Amino acid sequence: MTNTSCTTAVMVPVFKRPKTVLRTLDSILAQTRLPDVLVIVDDGSPDEGATVQSVKKWIEEKAPSFKTMLIEHPQNRGLASTRNTGMEAVKDYELIAFLDSDDLWPPDFLARAVPALAAQPNAVAATCDRQRIRADGSRRKLDSEEGIAGNATPWIMRHPGIVSSSIFRTKILLEEGGYNEKNDCTEDTEMFMPVSLHGPWIYLPGEPAIIDRQVAGEMGEEVNISRKLQDSFYQWVITIEKIYRTHDCSKNISHWRAHQIFTLLWLCSAHQFLKQGKMIRTVRCLWFALLRFLKGIFGRRRS
Repeated sequence: MTNTSCTTAVMVPVFKRPKTVLRTLDSILAQTRLPDVLVIVDDGSPDEGATVQSVKKWIEEKAPSFKTMLIEHPQNRGLASTRNTGMEAVKDYELIAFLDSDDLWPPDFLARAVPALAAQPNAVAATCDRQRIRADGSRRKLDSEEGIAGNATPWIMRHPGIVSSSIFRTKILLEEGGYNEKNDCTEDTEMFMPVSLHGPWIYLPGEPAIIDRQVAGEMGEEVNISRKLQDSFYQWVITIEKIYRTHDCSKNISHWRAHQIFTLLWLCSAHQFLKQGKMIRTVRCLWFALLRFLKGIFGRRRS
């Protein structure tokens, strides 16, 4: 008989979102397959205890049948550190899913994800599609993650933001040392690229996870960090180039393909800076794009 069960933890990081986080917690409680444990980590929210008290009230009123933990950082330490705190608290569970406090799961997310990973013990993670929300509440075009199946490395290099639509083998994250606490911008990519080198990645067809970057701001709460960044493409390409240099990615992506992706992201960085009128940074990014393009061509010829 095929095993369809793994001990499963869900981790929700939260910062200054006493109302927004309740939607997220409700989507966990609505799962047709419940987790074994839920850990919520408040990252030192400077709101006179509003977020912590809101979560405590939710736990008391909803009385989940699964174990719940609320951990409070005495001061703000950043998202990467917050996720590490949650992961350390549930390190003995086989699977872990991180759900950001402004995102939602479809009711069958865990019902699809847990058996899929249990049935494929060599797989490192599983990911479903994403559906992002516009400011007016309408849904944007579906972000299909089907391409992540099998060889996830090049997919992750080109598609950030899969944390809330994914579930992972806890031991693999711990083997990679957890999140880099000095990186609170592209910390997910810095974690997931090395994880993808450990084995195959499963795609979960079906209803998407809802990625809502508008709701917190509309409620007058802490906005998503992605809405504050003016150099997101620059931070992204710097991160993936770093991982490419420090890890052996050759089995998962060719030299030529990697430098194609670097070139594209440097061009995107240049465009982002150009729209801001930052001409020196624009020119530098264009120069780096040209260098990566040429390096990819000459490296391909030598191979």
